[in-house]
Amino acid sequence: MIVSGNRALQALKLDDTEPTPMNAASGAYPHYTRLFLVNRAEQSTTVERFVAFVQSAAGQTILASNGQWIP
Repeated sequence: MIVSGNRALQALKLDDTEPTPMNAASGAYPHYTRLFLVNRAEQSTTVERFVAFVQSAAGQTILASNGQWIP
């Protein structure tokens, strides 16, 4: 959120561990927030297209460039 919000904030190290997506993924930095896409079983075409975009290479690149960890 700090990266994507372009705010003048800085996440702090915890036990000398940098707060990076890679450290969150490995469990070395334990504080992170999971983001979920929640939708209905019957989705509109617009929702289907959005979910497909988020899961695409282009969507994943955007998420990663904004500091999101992609499992």
